[in-house]
Amino acid sequence: MEEKMEQNEAPKESSGNTNYWVIGIIALVVVVGIIWYASKGKKGGLYGTPAAAPSQSSQSATQPAPNGTQNQTGSAVTVKNFAFSPADLTVTKGTTVTWTNEDSVPHQIASDSGSAVSFTGTQMSQGQSFSFTFDTAGAFPYHCAIHPTMHGVITVK
Repeated sequence: MEEKMEQNEAPKESSGNTNYWVIGIIALVVVVGIIWYASKGKKGGLYGTPAAAPSQSSQSATQPAPNGTQNQTGSAVTVKNFAFSPADLTVTKGTTVTWTNEDSVPHQIASDSGSAVSFTGTQMSQGQSFSFTFDTAGAFPYHCAIHPTMHGVITVK
C-alpha cells in the first residue's frame, strides 16, 4: 500500500518583496521630484532671495492703463500662467519696461541678486503693473520674488 504524504508547505509569498520594490520606487520618485522642484529656484533655494530695493526715481507701480493699453513709449511684459511673456526681451537704453499681472495671484518683479541694475517692484495684484526704466546697457535677469521659479531677462543695447 502506498501512502500519500501530505505536504504542509506554505505557498511562497512574493508580494512581500514586491511591496518593498513599490515603496522604494515611490520614495525615489518623491526624492527626485523634491530635488527637481528645489533646483528650479536656482538662486536662493526654494523661496529665492529678494533683490535690494532700487531708487524710487526710476520705477513706478501703476493701475492698469485705460482700455487695456500699454505704456506707448516702452515695452510690455505680461505675467500670466506663472510665466513672463516674453521671457527674454531686448530694448534700447532709456526704454521703460512695464510688467502687467494677468494672473489671479499676486506677483512681484525683482532683479536677480548681483545684477548691475537693481530693481524690486511692489506686489502686484491681478490687473496691476510695475514699470522700470533701463538706462544702462547689459543683460539684466529678473524673477518673481513670490514665485522664484519664474525667470526672465531684459537685454539693453
